[in-house]
Amino acid sequence: MALSNGDLQVALDESERALTLRPDWAEAAVLRARVLIVDGRSEEAMSSLQDWPGFRDNARLRLEFAILQLAVERVEEARLELELLLADFPRMPGALRTLGLLEFQAGNYQLAERYLIELIGTGQYMADAMFYLGSIAEIQNDLDGAASFYARVTGGANAAAARVRLALILYRLGDPEKALRSLELFPATDMASTLQLVNARGELLMRMQRYDEALALYDAELQRYPDEQSLRYSRA
Repeated sequence: MALSNGDLQVALDESERALTLRPDWAEAAVLRARVLIVDGRSEEAMSSLQDWPGFRDNARLRLEFAILQLAVERVEEARLELELLLADFPRMPGALRTLGLLEFQAGNYQLAERYLIELIGTGQYMADAMFYLGSIAEIQNDLDGAASFYARVTGGANAAAARVRLALILYRLGDPEKALRSLELFPATDMASTLQLVNARGELLMRMQRYDEALALYDAELQRYPDEQSLRYSRA
């Protein structure tokens, strides 16, 4: 709680106190390392985890260690740690997800695809795996494959973005009505996703030369969100 409020010293004191009471508490060790990272003490943070008793045998701790390495831009060290982690704990979902996203961001799409497909086999982080596999297929101009992956993203942080990309691909594939329906039928879960979907619907209607419907859509949403600049800009 203290870390989320920005009180680094209190958060550090709390984690130190927890480790004094329970030296084997991995969560407290991770919290202390995160506080040290935020405080600019990255070397101390890394050492605190590596020196923690049983570090090499604790998969969760090693994954957190790799993620913290990424946070301080030690990409190659993080990649190596993740590869070693998977060698010791095959098909660990968190490691597969992190490596898949790391390789995707690095442009190593074939390797990213391998990790993401293996991630699907674990049954975890499915939405993330489908979204990034769709992104890879789209980058490689496999529009049918991309549409198939995006259509299966029904939740998570990338759900609205996946639906927008699916609609644009369906439009490019020559089915604008299906593209529009895919946006209309997708439930928005918050304001941000609502705006993504509305702006995509409006853009699609404009491309289909259904200008009155697009303007009516923007006007209706501006009644709900009168201060939203993205809607005003799209309507202009």
